[in-house]
This record gives sequence, C-alpha cells and structure tokens, in this order.
Amino acid sequence: MVVNGDSDENSADKDGQESQLHVLQHVVPLVDDSAAPIHRVEWAHPKFGAVLALAAQDGKVYIYREELVQQGTGGVGNVTEWGLKHVHEFHSLAVLSVAWAPYEYGLCLASASADGQVSFLTRMREGWVISSSFLNSGEGMGCTSVSWAPYSALGSQGPQGPIQRVVTGSCNHAVTIWQLATSPQNPSDNQWEVVNTLYGHNDWVRDVAWAPNVGIPANVMASGSDDHTVRVWTQDEADGEWASHVIHTFRAPVYRISWSLTGSVLSVAAGDDEVTFWKQQSNHEWTQMSSVTDQGAAIITSS
Repeated sequence: MVVNGDSDENSADKDGQESQLHVLQHVVPLVDDSAAPIHRVEWAHPKFGAVLALAAQDGKVYIYREELVQQGTGGVGNVTEWGLKHVHEFHSLAVLSVAWAPYEYGLCLASASADGQVSFLTRMREGWVISSSFLNSGEGMGCTSVSWAPYSALGSQGPQGPIQRVVTGSCNHAVTIWQLATSPQNPSDNQWEVVNTLYGHNDWVRDVAWAPNVGIPANVMASGSDDHTVRVWTQDEADGEWASHVIHTFRAPVYRISWSLTGSVLSVAAGDDEVTFWKQQSNHEWTQMSSVTDQGAAIITSS
C-alpha cells in the first residue's frame, strides 16, 4: 500500500520556469496472509507519531507505525520503515470505517463493521486494549461509518469532565449519536448510550462526519447516503433538537464525505467518479466550489 510518493517531477513556477518537485513515497507491506481489500485508511494525530489504521474486508484492523531505522546526518538521510504494530480481530465481518479519537482522549480508535458492532481500541501501557464496544442496531444491520465529536464541541464538557461522543451511519438508514456514560469508580462499567437517532435518508447511510467546530458555536454533522443525497445536520443548543438540510442530490450514491480542518468546506465523493467541494454561503445555502475527476479539476465558483 502506497501512503505517499517518491519521485522527481518537473513543474512550472509562476514565472514559467521549470522547478523540480520531490515527492516522498513509502510502500507499506501488508501482512503476508492477508489479501483482503482495504476499505479505509486513517492517520492518527501527529502527536503520536506517524500511525496508520487500515480497515479491511477480512474483519480486521491493521495498525502500522513509521519508525526510524537509520539516523542520517543533521536529520537528512534518515531511513524509516513501516512496521505492523497490532492486528485488531474483534469483528466477524468486514470493517467498513475507522476513526481516531480527538488526541485529548489518548490514542483510541473506533471501528465500525458490517457485523453491526462498533469497537474501541485504546493504546495503554500494557499494549492495545479493547476498551469498549456497542451494537449499533439490534436489527442485524451493518454499521457503515463512525466519526468522533470534537473534544471542544457543544455539549462535550460535562460536570464530571469531558463527554465522549461518536456518530454512526448504518444500513438501517439512520444517523445515530452515542455518548459514553462513564463510571469513575469502575471504568470497566463504562457503557455507550444512544443520545439521538436521526432519520432523513431513505437508503443506507454510507458515511458520517462530525465537523470541526473552530469558531462555530453549534454542532454540525454531515451524512452521505445511497439515496444520492448529502444532509447537513445542525444543533444550536446542547441537548437541543437537530435540524437537517439536503445540500444537493447527486447523480449516484454518496460514498465518502469529509470536512476541511476549519469545518467550512465539505468534500463529497459519489459513485460517479467525481469529488465535489461545497461551502455554505451567508444566506445558508450550500454552493459547489469545485470538482475533481480523473480528467482534472474545475473551479465552479470563486466564493
């Protein structure tokens, strides 16, 4: 698996002069006995180094870490390699989504599976530990996606400390928000509880994404579905009602959505081989800014 690139390419600068672009590339070797397709790759926060989680069709999650093999001179010429650090074997069916928690919660990974389970893997002193799990739906429906609420999101700070929340998407058409009910006296009794179940889609919810809340005094999430729509969900008060708005109906099912670091731009990948970028305007309407296909990129609006 290629995680970045290593080649020298020529590009033109703003004065028309050719300059050399050096791209660093590493190939991460997967374990020998696994030929399973990889559904999702997620980076951990850089505070923890270069750590990757891979969600696989074989029901496993593979965690890799880049490590220094040979020290260069003055930091130049360092030789690194990627090593497999842990294989998470909790799930019985394909793992469809993985998401690292906000770094304030430590090195913790949520995994959503076609078996309907969401599991939480935490790095402790003694190693990787399954810290908790829950069944997303009692209907035998697969869980397609999981995303964490930001550490400083509206409603994430309670009288007993931070409140961990995740949102999940499912084959039952629902978007579900879960909250970790903690037991300070006995952490092993910590249980995930449903806070909200949101309906609006009429087909599988393929992906969910909780927006970063940089300067936003509200909770904002997005969900993409096989019904060809992307919905943006907003909550203006802690424990308040959620409102949703369809930003666009696409030509094909929506498979992946992702927010920019500031939460102001939403990217959407649909089954028509196109990635589009959307931004909310001052009138609260969502406008497409640009798109990317295998033919190149196109600017739609300068807003």
